[in-house]
Amino acid sequence: MEQVKYIRVSTKEQNTSRQETNDLEQFIDVCSGSIPFMERPQAKELMGYIQEGDVSHVIVQSIDRLGRN
Repeated sequence: MEQVKYIRVSTKEQNTSRQETNDLEQFIDVCSGSIPFMERPQAKELMGYIQEGDVSHVIVQSIDRLGRN
């Protein structure tokens, strides 16, 4: 799982299909961009994999998916 994709949408009504890909493992959070990255459930899990050395690259559709600041 060297490369993964991080996906975030703000509401359950929003569709993630524009950001999804079939060839990478995906971490999907449904939350506001104002919530700090490390307070998001899937982001925390992703960071654990990064710290263990299991993930070397994180792909996002747009930089604003990571947060507002």
